[in-house]
Amino acid sequence: MVFLINEQSRIQDPRNYGPDIINELRGLLMAGECAQRDPRRQDFYELRSSQHTFYIHISPVNGNVLLLARWLSRPAGNSLKTTAPVNNPDELLTAICR
Repeated sequence: MVFLINEQSRIQDPRNYGPDIINELRGLLMAGECAQRDPRRQDFYELRSSQHTFYIHISPVNGNVLLLARWLSRPAGNSLKTTAPVNNPDELLTAICR
């Protein structure tokens, strides 16, 4: 799934990761990077950069982004994902973004 935000969109940082991390996340969101939907939770997503993976919640009410967690990304080619049949459009978008 792709999200586009503008510079005025609010990104909340309850864990105090700091402005550098928030700016990295904002840059990814402004560039329209692919986000992977959490299949267990509605409106929760993982978004990856070359350095970090972000776990975020996007408010369906106001579009605010809540940064819940951040960790170092795995190097390319070190993925444990498997390919499975895709049955709905959201899953297809997620599969395309992988």
